[in-house]
Amino acid sequence: MTFIGVDLAWGERNWTGLCLAQDDRVVESQLVRSDEQILEWLRPRTRGPCVVGIDAPLILRNATGGRPCERALNRCFGPFEAGCYYSNTTRVRPRAARLAETLGLDTDPVFTPRSPVRRAVEVYPHAALVSLFGLPRSLKYKGRRGRTVESRHEAFRELVRRVKSLARRVPRLDVTAAPRWAKLERTVTTDPKGASLDRGEDELDAFVCAYVAAHLWAHGPARNRIVGDTDTGYVVTPVTPELAACLDRPGESDP
Repeated sequence: MTFIGVDLAWGERNWTGLCLAQDDRVVESQLVRSDEQILEWLRPRTRGPCVVGIDAPLILRNATGGRPCERALNRCFGPFEAGCYYSNTTRVRPRAARLAETLGLDTDPVFTPRSPVRRAVEVYPHAALVSLFGLPRSLKYKGRRGRTVESRHEAFRELVRRVKSLARRVPRLDVTAAPRWAKLERTVTTDPKGASLDRGEDELDAFVCAYVAAHLWAHGPARNRIVGDTDTGYVVTPVTPELAACLDRPGESDP
């Protein structure tokens, strides 16, 4: 079974991170920009059974505001500083949906665990990391106002340590098997240039996206939640029992 992570940029001027996992290990990863480059990379890797985790809106129909799934995520993950931005058709291009349609991938996240499906599902790395590792708050490795290169290095070191530990999880994923891993780890933990850290962030997020895809395939609804639906949009995320209870409980701001 093939699992792919796509940290999809909102536009073609920015980098998109890609990651391919097979047989419990990361086989390859890459950074590209254009839709043509993304499709060229994905086409031969998605011909057979696969689950592709995409960090970008797959189903987006609201012209303003945010989707119900985003409000639900923010209600439950906001206390962990892992909320997400709102998306709508005014602000976001339907890039992920076009890619999935071109590749012939079904975007329904509901399927029998461990079955030979071909699916693309929307995921969100920050929420996934909080759930998978029981973090008290999200890791601050992204470039934001007030964050220094040194503070980002520290957050990246924690992220690298956590992602490496996936080799001891179920499903298992050995990220260090990736041909680009050694250089990627060195870049995000030592490089003094913010632009280099941003590129490393995109690639590492794709590793997380691929793992969430594998986690959904392996465990289904027992240890994941599909937040939202295929009418208004959804996000797949691993959950702790506490987060599962929160997401299962409707909030006033969710509809």
